[in-house]
Amino acid sequence: MNSAQTIDNRRPLTQELCDPLKATPQTWIRGLRRIIRPSFASLFIVVGMARGADSASPQAELRPLNLPDCLKLALEHNLDLQIERKNTKIVEAALYGSYGAYDPAFRLGVSQSREDVPSRLDVSKNTPTLGAPHEKYDTTLLNGGIVGKLPSGGTYDIGTSYSRTKAWSDLNTFVFADFYRTNNYIGGTALNLSQPLLRNFWIDSDRLQIQVNKKQLKVTDMAVLSRIMLVVHDVLRAYADLLHVQESVAVWEDAHNHALRLLKDVKSRIQAGTLPALEERLFAFAVESLQADLDQARQMLQPAQSALRNLISSDLQDWIHAAPVAQGTLSDVEEHFNQVEAWREAMTRRPEIRQMQLDLEKRDIVLRYSRNQLYPSLDLVGSLGLSGISSSVGNAYDKVANGSHSSYSYGAVMNVPLSNRSARGALRAARETKEQALLQLKKLEMDILTGVETAGRAMVSSYKQINSRRQAIQFAQQVVESEEAKIRLAQTSSFNATEARKRLTGAKLAHLKALLDYNQARTANSYSQGKILDQQSISVDFK
Repeated sequence: MNSAQTIDNRRPLTQELCDPLKATPQTWIRGLRRIIRPSFASLFIVVGMARGADSASPQAELRPLNLPDCLKLALEHNLDLQIERKNTKIVEAALYGSYGAYDPAFRLGVSQSREDVPSRLDVSKNTPTLGAPHEKYDTTLLNGGIVGKLPSGGTYDIGTSYSRTKAWSDLNTFVFADFYRTNNYIGGTALNLSQPLLRNFWIDSDRLQIQVNKKQLKVTDMAVLSRIMLVVHDVLRAYADLLHVQESVAVWEDAHNHALRLLKDVKSRIQAGTLPALEERLFAFAVESLQADLDQARQMLQPAQSALRNLISSDLQDWIHAAPVAQGTLSDVEEHFNQVEAWREAMTRRPEIRQMQLDLEKRDIVLRYSRNQLYPSLDLVGSLGLSGISSSVGNAYDKVANGSHSSYSYGAVMNVPLSNRSARGALRAARETKEQALLQLKKLEMDILTGVETAGRAMVSSYKQINSRRQAIQFAQQVVESEEAKIRLAQTSSFNATEARKRLTGAKLAHLKALLDYNQARTANSYSQGKILDQQSISVDFK
């Protein structure tokens, strides 16, 4: 028989298999004979390699974890959450440092000076007056004090000073030189104050920074809360994914074990002569096919376990020979959706909205500061001092304490900018920035409300799929029981029985997928409304 004849002989069979109306059990049996013989060798090799690879890898320690355990571990160890919390620490440090503007400073100064005063001149002759003294002064000055800033924007300077002046002079004669010497000790203390009345009165750059940092600290708190909600959302999704994979593996294992039992029963019936020998090969093919599907399902475990592990751990060394195992089943409890109530919940619970509102309050502070800088500066200034002079240090400071010599001053200093373009430009920029923030808040609210609506409808739609899939399982189970009963009575072919089992397995997997979709939709719905923490009994307190 040549190759052309072989191809011609196969075409009708292929056409019949592709046309379900023309295909018969005998047609399927003939087709499977042609497929099984060349495929069995390669199939057993692939399955053997997969099993050998599994046996070569070290057996992982299975760590059963329920959902509360996973959430607790995630809140303690999740790296994204730890990174977000550091922002709070950074802003706390910045706020602490901004109060340093009011820290007093100690000043200390030492100086030495000399002054040589020439003799007085006779104006008519432009010559030194006979007997006029020639004077020299050596002065040592030591002063210190405390300077700082007041919360009202004013400044203060409280200080004391000490000076020693050594003076000597002569009378410009040929007889006398260095006619007299003096040593004077001068002590004093003084208080200097300055207080702005217009610009920098109710707010200045230092108070601006403090108020902005306070708001920023609350913003970071909302950012941490938002990150906590996102971490809980991701853990719930990863946990549901792992449950889905585990239950899918269980479905494939059940199908495979059932096929093994059915193959054993078929072998006994073949030995009894009630079934043809070909039935054994067909059921063996089904068993190996299910084994391949089971191995493929098991391969999905590792990515699902890794996704959950990375959310609840900060060190992979703890999981180097371990794997998490989710406990429980996917929930099928119906959750109702009220769109108006859901919108109200989202507007009051979502931290992103509160975060944007706090940012608006920051913009108001900057706007208030920028408006204040348009005013001219008008500062009240004043000083009060006591001083004493004597030939000894003690007597000089005794006179200071007695207040025998005092001084004071007061006044006002005004500075009016002629154009003030920098302040006007800063005010305009502050206004535009606030308007931009208002638009961003409005857009955020629209996005959140749209997300709530989408998530709620997806949850309702996905729940409807569960009942349909559950009924499909019941119908498929009835068909399987009927076909397997016919097998025992030799009233049907193995193809019908295996196809019925495939449909049942597919129905179970579809039901699991519907449960997964519903659980994921429930998680998205609770997250969109901002009540995901309350549903998991998680409370967050900020200082």
